[in-house]
Amino acid sequence: MPRPEALQALIALADSSAFLDPPADEIPAMEDPDRTAQSKTLSLAADYVARTIPQLPNFTATRITTTYQRDLRFKESWHAAALSHALVFYRDGQETQRSSASEIDPGLATRGEFGPVLTAVMRDITKNNFSWSRWEHGEKGTLAVFRYRADAEHSHYQVESRISGYVGEITIDPADGSIVRLALKSRYGTG
Repeated sequence: MPRPEALQALIALADSSAFLDPPADEIPAMEDPDRTAQSKTLSLAADYVARTIPQLPNFTATRITTTYQRDLRFKESWHAAALSHALVFYRDGQETQRSSASEIDPGLATRGEFGPVLTAVMRDITKNNFSWSRWEHGEKGTLAVFRYRADAEHSHYQVESRISGYVGEITIDPADGSIVRLALKSRYGTG
């Protein structure tokens, strides 16, 4: 990239695209599953999380967090407001981290990506707050994509130590319930 601003804009565009549907020609032309099949897939995913999270091995990872912001009063476009790196340790089912090094002013702190967030989302998805979205192509076959919404009153997700509502998508392999992708947008301050 010729300038750092161009790279930041490209990264912001790529990150925001995670919440967009793929182009229509990339969505498999298959009949949508009925409500019973949808519930079965979500049950398989809940079982997968319950089985898998307690068996995660001990590991160390680097978490890179980019926080974006914009000021609508001035019709600003999204721009990186914070970038931090943290060394995360997952030991015996618990996540800890070494203090992060920020390259830009620090934004929100995150934790729980290595298991607890999946447990919280699966606890919060009920028959009343999820909907079928689409099929997607996966490496091993077709994947089921659901949208969900959890209001703050029924949420187990926290932002800055406060319960927050959120919306997102969960992509599940309907053959075994494994979760391939989780996209989550906090509704912090909006319920």
